[in-house]
Amino acid sequence: MKEQGRKIITHDEFLAQCREHPDELFDYVANTFNSMIDLENEYREKIDEEFVQNLQNELQEHRERLKDKEDQIDELMAERDEYKTAYAEVQLHSHGSTVESTKLSSKSEKVPDPPLLTDGKEPKFKDWMIKMKGKFVANADHFDNDQMKQVYLVSCTGGLA
Repeated sequence: MKEQGRKIITHDEFLAQCREHPDELFDYVANTFNSMIDLENEYREKIDEEFVQNLQNELQEHRERLKDKEDQIDELMAERDEYKTAYAEVQLHSHGSTVESTKLSSKSEKVPDPPLLTDGKEPKFKDWMIKMKGKFVANADHFDNDQMKQVYLVSCTGGLA
């Protein structure tokens, strides 16, 4: 059977080909069908390769952004730790001057109360504890004994704390 190309044959022409050249018609249809399957598979491979490559590129971009964010978090945590250390040192150094000024006056100047601790998230427990210790050191003359410290400490907590 001759290659029909893009020519559309009628139903009657097809039936005539079936009667006159059935084997050639079958071979033609089978070859055409197999060629179409081969083309489809080739296109699927190309599309799959492109799709996978795009996903890999996107994943790499996300990993780079994540690494940047992790680096920023590390820097911020280090900075926070520096501030906490500096604050604790200020609190400790102010204790020395408070003791000297206590000799001259009856009570030390009141250090501001730390924020209320509720769930340990805001303020964070560690930050709150540093402020409490600083308060106890700076205002040692306001707390005559451990029981007074305990009463004050409980008054600075609420909720789940």
